[in-house]
Amino acid sequence: MWVASVLTLSGVGTGAVVGLVAGVAAELLGVAGTSVAVPVVLVGTSLLADLTVARVGRPRPLSVQRQVPQTWGRLLPAPVAAFLYGARLGIGPATILTSWLWWGAALAGATLGPVPSALGGGAFGLVRGLTTIAAATLVQRSMAAGMARLRRREAMATTLGLGVVVLALLGVLLA
Repeated sequence: MWVASVLTLSGVGTGAVVGLVAGVAAELLGVAGTSVAVPVVLVGTSLLADLTVARVGRPRPLSVQRQVPQTWGRLLPAPVAAFLYGARLGIGPATILTSWLWWGAALAGATLGPVPSALGGGAFGLVRGLTTIAAATLVQRSMAAGMARLRRREAMATTLGLGVVVLALLGVLLA
């Protein structure tokens, strides 16, 4: 169980760092602090892209479209492999990214500043880590069939989870 915690915390940490860097970059470029309408449009556009992907399979989100190397789990101790796996999950495009919402939420958070951006990135890492752990427990019986189910479930869970987090952050900002 503690290995799952390492994976999740690593994902939260790297997600938050990516968010913080994006927020600082937006500050330096002078685009942070824009109106709340900008993040709403960015998230809405990414949700529309996800609906298009669901119907026609394109445009796929920009990412490396590769899983974490399986050799990590064979060559490294479980906590180290879990840390590295979580770290890569927290950086959305460094793995198989199934939702454009990551890009919309990352850009939306950046336009709100470093702290909201870091919170959004950390939330992404949390959702991704938890959905990976939940799906992995369901996969243990049949790996091939399980991986297909995992990808479908991860796409849906990640989009749903990020959507809830983004809406909650926007609600707090509007309040």
